[in-house]
Amino acid sequence: MDKEVEKKEWLDPESGQVYDLSHTIPTTFTYQVKLSKESELIDVPVKVYFSQHCYSREAKEDEVVHFQETRRHGRVENRTFCPDRWSFSQKLPEIIRGLQNKGCLIGGSHEVLYRLEDANPRNKDCGWYICMRLGFRKSRNPQVELSVRSVHYRNNRPYDIRGGHQRFYVLLAKLLKSHK
Repeated sequence: MDKEVEKKEWLDPESGQVYDLSHTIPTTFTYQVKLSKESELIDVPVKVYFSQHCYSREAKEDEVVHFQETRRHGRVENRTFCPDRWSFSQKLPEIIRGLQNKGCLIGGSHEVLYRLEDANPRNKDCGWYICMRLGFRKSRNPQVELSVRSVHYRNNRPYDIRGGHQRFYVLLAKLLKSHK
């Protein structure tokens, strides 16, 4: 069992292939927002974290377990490395850097956001979904955190989406205003 914490690579014990994970090391990105129509743009640093769900998926019964994750209420989830997720995850730092004016979908819990990438032209809801949680922690520096919780290819929208697209900078401004 591999205990993946802040490694820059992962070694597949079966094949011996090394996968670069340096793109999943926590990084700070800066976005610009206005807190009111009259205010000036301000720079908002956002610490971005990437979960191992960006390059792994739940293991089926007959699959090798590469990672274990303790979920709420103590349930342990067995996960296996997913080359498809890993391949897509290499785009994440650039996607997250460019979120400023991009549309995001809001999940049932308002701090959960989804961003659809590489959409299928024949099915606008089909593509890679990035599931993120936007949060504020007064005791941290920077105070705003974005946790990229998962990436996965879907043929339909996640079930808990509320409303249409909202620009990321609008969601970020709302979060900051709610913590003034």
